[in-house]
Amino acid sequence: MIKEYTHWEPGMKKEKVFIDWTTIDYLVDKIELQVRKSEIQYNAVVGVLRGGLVPAVMLSHRLNLPMYILWPDSELGDSCGRILIVDEIYDTGETIQKLKARHPTADFAVLYHNANLPNIEYYGTKQLLDKWIVFPWEKQ
Repeated sequence: MIKEYTHWEPGMKKEKVFIDWTTIDYLVDKIELQVRKSEIQYNAVVGVLRGGLVPAVMLSHRLNLPMYILWPDSELGDSCGRILIVDEIYDTGETIQKLKARHPTADFAVLYHNANLPNIEYYGTKQLLDKWIVFPWEKQ
């Protein structure tokens, strides 16, 4: 079950949506099922610093794969083999587009997707439009 609660105050540009740990667990479970159904054999899960680290760790445990860490402006090289890059949100599109350019054979998983952005192929389940997402590992 997805549990979210919102907060909005006058003057705020975007309504805040607070996500709890149960929701994160549910979303990572959904991604795991999608990856397993794909039958693609990944060599590693890659967490994008900073927000992608938590879901990447969770997914690497569930898939029993090693995990690497990646800054959005860096490159892993070809030694990792087939990788699944994980980020918490596809919000402005900038991070994913940079990573796709540097890692054209990588696949992606995101917990949330801004529906205003061009569609990309990725593992994930949730779309949220024009809201500020606050994850449980962030300061509130």
